[in-house]
Amino acid sequence: MTINKEKSSFQFTDPRTDECVFIVNQAYSLTTCEELPVKLTTNVRHLDTEKNVSSVSLDLEVGEQNNQAYPFYLKFVESAMFKWEDGSFDNKTIKELLDVNAPALLLSYMRPLVFTITSQSIHGGFHIPFLDLRNGIKENEAEENL
Repeated sequence: MTINKEKSSFQFTDPRTDECVFIVNQAYSLTTCEELPVKLTTNVRHLDTEKNVSSVSLDLEVGEQNNQAYPFYLKFVESAMFKWEDGSFDNKTIKELLDVNAPALLLSYMRPLVFTITSQSIHGGFHIPFLDLRNGIKENEAEENL
């Protein structure tokens, strides 16, 4: 198998963690356990249309703050800058890259961090489930109960 090692026209900066809140619910008991709600929100900001640069952030919330039905509340925000070469993609493809591919990439960076943080609690590690991001995620649109 031959792998083309040519650099993609769509690149990103090192993702960064912008926010991390983890609160263990001391009042939680297994008898009140409900499925943990997982909410994702993305924010795409076009910073420089001439230089083809956009900022994408992905907000993850697991559980609900101050709700004893859940073992914890977690809020995690990861972001990166995305850049593409002029003329390399049409507008539809750029929209898909920023609305689907960028959040999927950010989610992949989030997974081990979220597991590591939650694994230090009495409840053990939480694995972010696989999510279908093909329809994109915009603010307050995607909420899953897992």
